[in-house]
Amino acid sequence: MELAESGTPPDDIAMTHAQAPDVTLAPDTSVWGAMSLMRDFVGESIPVLNEGKLVGALSEGEIVSAYLEIVERVREEENAVG
Repeated sequence: MELAESGTPPDDIAMTHAQAPDVTLAPDTSVWGAMSLMRDFVGESIPVLNEGKLVGALSEGEIVSAYLEIVERVREEENAVG
């Protein structure tokens, strides 16, 4: 409570006590890039940062699902009868 009552903005308080995650994604990280970064990730979701600010998070499942959708589309294109 002392910090909150000090007049310090909440974001500054959080940044003082927060640890930067080891693995983060940028908004323009490719699915392949995200899959590669997941090798070193342990947790429920990977933070997405834009210029150091949290803009979202992706679960490992969401990244794997996106990857599998791309693989499926590529297979369909390869097997398409032209």
